[in-house]
Parts: sequence; C-alpha cells; structure tokens
Amino acid sequence: MAGAWSRRPTHDRTLKVWDLDRGRVLATLEGHAREVSACVVTPDGRRVVSASWDQTLKAWDLESGRVLATLEGHGWVSACAVTPDGLRVVSSSPDRTLRVWELDTYACVLTYCGDVPYTAVAAAATGVIAGDTAGNLWFLDWPPSMAPSSRSTTPPMPVARSWRPWGRVRSWWQSRRS
Repeated sequence: MAGAWSRRPTHDRTLKVWDLDRGRVLATLEGHAREVSACVVTPDGRRVVSASWDQTLKAWDLESGRVLATLEGHGWVSACAVTPDGLRVVSSSPDRTLRVWELDTYACVLTYCGDVPYTAVAAAATGVIAGDTAGNLWFLDWPPSMAPSSRSTTPPMPVARSWRPWGRVRSWWQSRRS
C-alpha cells in the first residue's frame, strides 16, 4: 500500500485501513467475533495484528486483507504491541497475563502472570512496558534467551520492576511459565 495510510480498531468487529491522503477507506478487515480493542502494524508495513474482546489476536496480511493466523490463549485481549524488529507481538489482558507470540510461527513463547488485569502494553528492543488496573507501570526486561542475538528455545521469565506514581519499586525473578 503506497502513500500515507492508517489503520483503526472499531466496535463493529472490523479493522479499517484508511488512505490518509484521500480520506477514504482502502479496506475493511473482517474476522473477529466481538469488538476490536487494539491493533498494531509490523515495522515492515506488511502485516497488522489486532486484539479483540473475542479472546483472540489476529495477524492480517495488509495487501490481501486475509487472516494469516488467529492467536488464542487469553481472555479478552486489551492491547497489543509489536517489537521493533517485527519478530514478536506482545499482548495484554484482563486475565492478568502478558503473552509474547512469535510472528513467524504464531506460537505463544512466553506468558507473564501478574496480580491484577493488564490494560496497556508497549514493546521495545530491551523489554516490555505494561500498565495494570492498580496503577502500576511494569518494566519487563527480555530474558537473556529472548535477546535479539540469543537462539535458546526455552526462555526463563523476565525481570519485573513495578513503578507506582509515588515511587515504590519492586523487583524479582518470575518463575511461572506456560
């Protein structure tokens, strides 16, 4: 898709791909059974990943508009973010988990279990930032086995640090995995 374009989640169970120069819809991506809560485009601009209240994420090919994969394992999915290298998507959920999915196999490779529901997530080269309903902002470092240069297939859980607006910080190794 050439030119300036945008994508937007909607409450009608679809994603709309917009031509920003012309102000018109280029495509409507249909496939979720409930409202779409979030979406993110991969850095190469070829795919979009959507999160939905139907308890799934969907990876879409932007050129054809077809679903490449449906990712299941959450309750309602509140947010999603793609890593800068485009290799993984991270999802957050009120089911109190963050999940990391490989975008080449669409497999869930890591599950982080928290104490309260997660509502927001961002992915960086060095780790994940997630917000929860208790007002915590979590900074989760990628485990050494998930660092960009690592090849291990059995990752440990990331180091978690919680920051509250009043400055309280907690750190620990989390040993639970799915």
